[in-house]
Amino acid sequence: SFVLLLVAPIYALAPSTETLLVLQALVLGLAALPLYRLARSILENEWQALMVAGIWLSHPAVGGANFYDFHPIAFSPLFLFTAAHFWWNQRWRPFWVSIVLLLSVKEELSIIVILFGVVTLMSGNRRQGALLVAAGATAFVVLQHVVIPHFAGGAHSYAWYYEDMIPHGEGPRGLLTTVLLNPVFTLEFALTQPKLLYVFQLFA
Repeated sequence: SFVLLLVAPIYALAPSTETLLVLQALVLGLAALPLYRLARSILENEWQALMVAGIWLSHPAVGGANFYDFHPIAFSPLFLFTAAHFWWNQRWRPFWVSIVLLLSVKEELSIIVILFGVVTLMSGNRRQGALLVAAGATAFVVLQHVVIPHFAGGAHSYAWYYEDMIPHGEGPRGLLTTVLLNPVFTLEFALTQPKLLYVFQLFA
């Protein structure tokens, strides 16, 4: 997570666990500001925009993430909401700064950049849309296949999340095989009681 390069000087001034936790709480709270501005632009109603920001600040998932360790991914809502705000208002220079910051958090966020590109293409802006799709795809390939293996000392895959669905030794391709050829087992794996409870809690 290259965003930790921004954290390092702050941590150097006060090297403690509390510094990281306070910083995490701060960036999660600050994310409400661009979210409010985005909601105000879309809804054209300040009170409704305040309600949207309030929902973010009071959501159990946000609070839960803040109370459980320090995670660089906590920076992503601030950059994502900022990017969405600038995208909605077609302010492309600050939008691209937000996209670069978003990509500095974690490699899978490049997929969100690609989706930004798809929506931009659908809105009729082919130049910006194509640039976003290319940037997201390039970032994913470079981070996943060059940067992470370099620092981790080997290949990196998310397949271990789904190891119960992958026949021994088959890797990610085995996951696709299981999904396509054994949909009943796949549904049983996806719809376990703890997972359904988690989804219910998110939306409750």
